[in-house]
Amino acid sequence: QSFPPPGGGGGLSTQSEIVTGLLTVCVTLGERPVIRVKKGSKAEAVAQQVNSALERFEQQAGGGNPWFRPNRETPATLLLVDRSHDPLSPLLHEYTYQAMVNDLIPLQGDRYTYEAASGANKEKQKKTVFLNESDPLWVKLRHLHIADAINTVLADFDKFTKENQAAKMAKGGEVDMKQMSDAIRSLPQYTELLGKYSMHIELTRKCMKLHEDLKLEEVATFEQNMAVGQDPQGKPTKKDDVLPPLLELLRNKGVQESDRVRLVMVFIITQEGVSESDIDQLVQAASFSNPDKVIQALANLRLIGVQYKSAPEKPSGMLQSTLTKFPFIKGSADLVSGLVHLPGKAAVASVDYDLSRYRPPLQYLMQEALNSKLEEKDYALIGNKGGGGGGSPPPA
Repeated sequence: QSFPPPGGGGGLSTQSEIVTGLLTVCVTLGERPVIRVKKGSKAEAVAQQVNSALERFEQQAGGGNPWFRPNRETPATLLLVDRSHDPLSPLLHEYTYQAMVNDLIPLQGDRYTYEAASGANKEKQKKTVFLNESDPLWVKLRHLHIADAINTVLADFDKFTKENQAAKMAKGGEVDMKQMSDAIRSLPQYTELLGKYSMHIELTRKCMKLHEDLKLEEVATFEQNMAVGQDPQGKPTKKDDVLPPLLELLRNKGVQESDRVRLVMVFIITQEGVSESDIDQLVQAASFSNPDKVIQALANLRLIGVQYKSAPEKPSGMLQSTLTKFPFIKGSADLVSGLVHLPGKAAVASVDYDLSRYRPPLQYLMQEALNSKLEEKDYALIGNKGGGGGGSPPPA
């Protein structure tokens, strides 16, 4: 909505909402930041509006709102970017637990509905849980790489079954009267925790099954090779080398249509010298159900600054990162003693950090800002010029 087509309108109301939201955050935190923004970007207009809104509020504060007193002698930095800075990241498959769940599993907001065995007869019943801060296990796992999340939930479950008296009873272990009494008292908490562990282990299993069924290893490998500009062995990937195998993958009906759209967009964004003929070949190979709609979506990439003839420059740090293989599932089916279904090793053995090589440019941009290396010729400094990630340090 911030990038309407020429004459399309709609962008001003969105910008107004953004300005109001940022003003509220600054006032709530007691901050009067320096604003940094890339020159010539869509975000530059928003930055000017935020600065004007802060100036107006300061004037109002001086005339009757004395409680607004920015709490820093050296101002904070508000770095504003827009999607034109990085059109690529939303298209790539992400392998953190939360990202995979949102990408692959049907959710209603943060509600997840699934079937679980319940009662003495172990009949399947539908259950709905909330994947949010109300579930401490979700909070612990959500930002972990999927392989890391599986290892963590299995290790925690193993510890839980060894330490919980009710779990010992459920497994048929020998317990004395005191342990039995403790187990009975802990049964409600045991049942709740067992349900959460079972749900998350089953949810990771679903993610890995879908990863295999939807051929996401092949899809994600192509995405990463194109995004980073080289394969896992460090061999550069050029357009003429990428196009033939990509056409073959797009013809594969095992790849879902939304992933085929993402692959075509990633190709257009990342490859140097993309021609209309290349795009025609890709669209034809993908056999989209509504090709006109896809072609319009591809054309709309220009609205966020994507140029067919040139690929975006990759931050040098991205190609210098040293990435290691992940040691996969450390547990075994013995860990869960038949209580829950364990994701098989084979299903996750391919999901290593080779599928997570790309780093969003924002990561490097923020590091430059923190190190006061943002050049003012590239990133305008709006507002109080006393500090904020510029090329020279703020005054003492």
